[in-house]
Amino acid sequence: MINRFAGTAALLALFLAVTACSGSGDGPGTAAGSGQSAEPEQDGTGTAEQEPDDPEEDGDGDANRESADVLREITALDGTWLTDARFGTHEDKIRLVVDIVGEMPEYKAEDVDEITTHGDFPPDVPGEAFVQLWVWPAAAYHWDEEHRRTTVYQGPGPGVETEGLPEGVTGFVFQEFEGSSTLGVALDRAVDWELSELSGPNRIVLDLHR
Repeated sequence: MINRFAGTAALLALFLAVTACSGSGDGPGTAAGSGQSAEPEQDGTGTAEQEPDDPEEDGDGDANRESADVLREITALDGTWLTDARFGTHEDKIRLVVDIVGEMPEYKAEDVDEITTHGDFPPDVPGEAFVQLWVWPAAAYHWDEEHRRTTVYQGPGPGVETEGLPEGVTGFVFQEFEGSSTLGVALDRAVDWELSELSGPNRIVLDLHR
């Protein structure tokens, strides 16, 4: 009887010893095993500790705005904007169309001896005859609340342009100063001309007869 209990006790002791050895390593079944979360790594690879990037940290934001975006916005603002000046050729005339956004501004045109702009010296424009158009108020630049300037005028210039013009037009000048715009057309000879306006959308039209 004593031998039976002694044998049982020996087997029990052996079993406990084996169980203790199997739980003392670094493999599966250790204290950090299933049912417990390990700490995320300090090098940032643990997704639980990462935060999304802040897009404003790049400094880009809306700083570089396209002229088209501003053109869409200024239609809801008070004021008048000169957004384009473009030439078209017809059998009997050359037409200069000035696009206006907003209310129709004041305007006038004259034959001049030379094209003049705001400044001490007239621009150097080749030609034998000159027609100058003044439009006011008509801004070509938009300034936002952060004092960023966007050019809404999309035509030739600003300044003097002598390339890409219809035959017979030797130069074109555009300048805007304090909300008033000046446009000058240089020609290879004097011509008769007419000044008119169109609506829907608003346009100023200078017809230069051949």
